[in-house]
Amino acid sequence: MNPMLNISIISARKAGNFIMKYYELYNNSIYQKKKNNDFILEIKTQAKYIISKTIKKYYPNHIINNKILNNFKKENINENQWIINSIDGLNNFNTSFPFFCITIALRIKNKTEISLIYDPLRNEIFSAIRGKGAQINQYRLRINSPKKHNNSIISIKYSLKKYKNNFTFFNKIFNFYKSIRYTGSDSLNCAYLASGRIDGILNIGTRSNYKLIAGELIIRESGGLITDLNGNIDYSLSKNIIAGHSKFIKNILNLYK
Repeated sequence: MNPMLNISIISARKAGNFIMKYYELYNNSIYQKKKNNDFILEIKTQAKYIISKTIKKYYPNHIINNKILNNFKKENINENQWIINSIDGLNNFNTSFPFFCITIALRIKNKTEISLIYDPLRNEIFSAIRGKGAQINQYRLRINSPKKHNNSIISIKYSLKKYKNNFTFFNKIFNFYKSIRYTGSDSLNCAYLASGRIDGILNIGTRSNYKLIAGELIIRESGGLITDLNGNIDYSLSKNIIAGHSKFIKNILNLYK
């Protein structure tokens, strides 16, 4: 196994054990009283620290970037940067809705080389190494060829403002695809897409590009694509994202016309 991916797995498991301790205690009345935004953010911060400390132990000269990156191009291409999101799906975690994950990505010379998405609830590790494919718990992932559109399951995320501005487009989507999910975790959506559990992702008018850093590589290495609504593969500056099999992307772009 790639040593950097191995360190990612070790650090994610350590953070996952910490997170799950609090998730499982949430039914306890004592913790219910503490369950507020500050308490949740403290859990997320501590989980980030656990991941960062583990990575720094083995790679002390690497940069740990815990901040949101809204523009990938701002990165220093000469730095090895680890991008961490210790709880993607924070609102889900806060309400005990079982759909959240930990993400870790290593970017070298402005490209994501290693990515990991860890679901501590189901003990599932989705990972990818650039040029070497994607895996779930060390089994190869391959994105599904799309089903008939009336049998497809897609994840959708949108801002209410953009919904009003694109009512006709959304109306076409809801009529074309009958089974639509709004899950609350962009990264886990990417993992589910790569593993064939859902058939496509559509994010409109959202500020979630940074959350796709780990998921993008897993999708691409499983045979999927990510574009914006203009069909541009470099989607980093766009707020409109389509991900899935090339046939799914073609369907969405046709509906957008």
